[in-house]
Amino acid sequence: MTRPLKVFCDFDGTITRVDGCNLIIDHCIGRDARRAIDDKIVSGELSFRQGYDAQFSGVNLTWEESLPILHGKNGIDPTFPPFVRRLAQRNIPLTILSAGIEQIIREYLGTVGLTGLDIRANRIRVENRRWRVAYFDETPFGNDKAAAVREAAAQGFRTVFIGDGISDFPVASVADILFAKRGNRLEEHCLSQGIAFHPFDDFDDVLAILQLKIGYKA
Repeated sequence: MTRPLKVFCDFDGTITRVDGCNLIIDHCIGRDARRAIDDKIVSGELSFRQGYDAQFSGVNLTWEESLPILHGKNGIDPTFPPFVRRLAQRNIPLTILSAGIEQIIREYLGTVGLTGLDIRANRIRVENRRWRVAYFDETPFGNDKAAAVREAAAQGFRTVFIGDGISDFPVASVADILFAKRGNRLEEHCLSQGIAFHPFDDFDDVLAILQLKIGYKA
């Protein structure tokens, strides 16, 4: 009997056009400084959690001040809401599995009327304009995405993961079916490590690949 699918999807830069957290951090410390910390995470000099803390330590904004930054140059991929509806029609569970910030995720999803989705993400505390991350768990990742995917596999699901960035690296060798957004860090990682994946540009691509290459009838 074919195992049922369970879909996990990163948020920032995967569901959104660009990473909303990066927009906030870049506004405050600059893109080059943020990228330099990213490079230290990739090299192993810093854990993801340590790097994230270093980046957010430079954020000095109220939540209200962050909203024009979040919405000015970003938004939900327009192919994502139809993707969510198609999965719901097929009774395929979907979890947004993010190292980003739950409040930011809900802010974006609200713009397209997507409420009630299962979200596993960190949270942010804004106190006196300083941003502090309240992590989902105590692991070096802050939110161990691979653990969530392994748990679903142990429950009998065939797991699908859709992502783009550094926080998705641990899932790459765990998910049964992996999608990596073209031109981003996860794709580079998979290519360098010889990890099988399906490149994609949007969620229409994901549905097409699930139908044509894997046998899921979208």
